[in-house]
Amino acid sequence: MDDKLKMVVETMGDFLEALKQPVAIIDKEGKYVYYNKYDAEIDHTPVKDALGNHLLNSYTNLTEETSTMLRAVKYGEKFIDQHQIYHTRSGKIVDYIHTTLPIYNGANIIGAIEIGRDIGNIKELTNQVLDLSAKLYAHDPEQKEMGNEDCGIITHNITMKKILQELDIYARSNYPLLIYGETGTGKELFVKRAHRKSPRADNAFISFNCAAIPDTLLESILFGTTKGAFTGAENRKGFFEIADGGTLFLDELNSMPIEIQAKLLRAIQEGQIMKLGTTKPINIDVRVIAAMNEKPEEAVANGHLRPDLFYRLSVGMISIPPLRHRKDDIPLLADYFIKKFSSELNRKIRLVNPRIIREMEQHDWPGNVRMLENVIRRSIMLEAPDNIALNELHFIFPDHSQIEETRVDQQPESAGLMEEPLSLADLVDAFEKDLLVKALNTSRGNIKQASHLLQIPRTTLQYKVKKFNLNYLCNN
Repeated sequence: MDDKLKMVVETMGDFLEALKQPVAIIDKEGKYVYYNKYDAEIDHTPVKDALGNHLLNSYTNLTEETSTMLRAVKYGEKFIDQHQIYHTRSGKIVDYIHTTLPIYNGANIIGAIEIGRDIGNIKELTNQVLDLSAKLYAHDPEQKEMGNEDCGIITHNITMKKILQELDIYARSNYPLLIYGETGTGKELFVKRAHRKSPRADNAFISFNCAAIPDTLLESILFGTTKGAFTGAENRKGFFEIADGGTLFLDELNSMPIEIQAKLLRAIQEGQIMKLGTTKPINIDVRVIAAMNEKPEEAVANGHLRPDLFYRLSVGMISIPPLRHRKDDIPLLADYFIKKFSSELNRKIRLVNPRIIREMEQHDWPGNVRMLENVIRRSIMLEAPDNIALNELHFIFPDHSQIEETRVDQQPESAGLMEEPLSLADLVDAFEKDLLVKALNTSRGNIKQASHLLQIPRTTLQYKVKKFNLNYLCNN
């Protein structure tokens, strides 16, 4: 093994193990010099059997030209969030997303490193959801969502009432609809209201978050697959077919890859889709409603939304005002949440101290109605059991008015002085968390953008956000 590569492996070994992800390193000859237990679990290959062997001995369907690691070593190519399906010697099919980079010593390539994630389980779960959705909505009108047509939208604000009137007009048509609103403003409630007031109210309502699924699965989930389209593919309906005759709600549209947006545009314009693995079009009758927490004009300017798709969707466009622009709704919302959570928590609280109402009206509520709801829920739980009025608000952060400016790197100077040495794993976690926070702040909480900044798969970032309790920085 090259001395420099050996030093890299020895120096980074503990760090790579701490990542708790499949990681492998090969030398310039293509032989494994590092292969961790997470890779071994996926490949069903003992670590000792891989080390020192050429990687092509482990995978039956790869060649020097199709292996990303060998191409990185040979040509210096970089592969970011690459999707690859390969077969192990044991016969296992591995569905994998990975990033592969060459390792240099000066100008010379001495090896390559690959960090990845097995998405086989995600794909299997997704297929189960698709199959279940198809069964639920096939011919069963009872699957119509029940509830009042207002869908829990509470307001007496004049601007909001005008917006709801516009929404109801748009709802009666079959045109696409685009809804913009900051995180926590209740976009899905507006979408459900549009569906329930539409001629399609008795048919399927399918809700799909574009940021929740790896990019490589999005196309098959939306448009379906035919047997043989790729390894393991079966004849399966996508959400467009399942929602035929009804409404398909696409949340976080600006997280959808541009190339799939082009196919979405074609489906909306032509009323036809093509499953993966076939060139035969299928006619569909689906109304598309999309939502996003990024201003549409900014999404277009930033390359997150195709201009032609925006123009197609914006025939009907709704912009939901943030709570700070309709503070006259705060007493009404507070009263609603007090009654709701007092009942759920079996408390006696029936009203809000006027002083607390005034305090609520002084804040900007960056998390909007969702933030107000959660603060009231938490405050009821912490209020004295026998009180009939809510007398104190309990925020997550002491300086709740500055929640948007909260940063992990804004710590007291003494925070850098450790009372006792930290382990390498602790230091790696601290470093990793700091990077995540900076990326999420830079992307304004957009998981898709942050994952690109960090050059890791979006699903990996979502896992790490949960691991480090950083959900408060994300636009959900």
